Amino acid sequence: MAPLSFSRRDLLIGGRVVWLDVPQHPEQLWQDCSRDQGASDHYWAMWWESALATSCLLLSHTWTRPLSCLELGCGSGLTGIAALLAGHDVTFSDSADQAVRLAQRNAAANGYPDVSGLVFDWREPPVLSRFDLLLASDILYDAGLHAALFANFEAALQPGGSIWIGDPGRESTRQFLTEADCLGWRIRLTSESGRELIQPQRGRFQLIELCR
Repeated sequence: MAPLSFSRRDLLIGGRVVWLDVPQHPEQLWQDCSRDQGASDHYWAMWWESALATSCLLLSHTWTRPLSCLELGCGSGLTGIAALLAGHDVTFSDSADQAVRLAQRNAAANGYPDVSGLVFDWREPPVLSRFDLLLASDILYDAGLHAALFANFEAALQPGGSIWIGDPGRESTRQFLTEADCLGWRIRLTSESGRELIQPQRGRFQLIELCR
């Protein structure tokens, strides 16, 4: 697999500047994965707008105390970095070790040099510590992974904790929300502006909050 090249993005989020290195040519990973059946999941290298919207909501939210946070599918680490800026303790995780290393490097570039990282597949999760807050962006695209996600939620969430999922309004999200309701999760939907939603949106960003 050829080494990836990166480009620097300077993002203004909640009045804070975030420096982020992202893969310059993410399609390179798609090509490599098509040739190598053992290649890591390549989705991490894509730029997901939901991560930006989720990050803005993290920084605009009023937190009463610092939380322990696990970012699932961290990619370049934007959402986790926003959580760090909000005062939380963050662990990055992804199925691709390249993603975890990049997220840690981006965190260091923003003044957080010692952020923990975990590499694991949602379908075969290790025994995890429990966290107050689970964070993710655009992870509901494959309905076949929903059961694995719920298993990870059960394993990694502290009693009384919550889950934030930034979602672009995919069709598969409605199935996920139905499954979450059947499993006893309380669901709150919020728009990009922070307005509470009565129904899930199609093709537009929504923040999904789950708790018990």
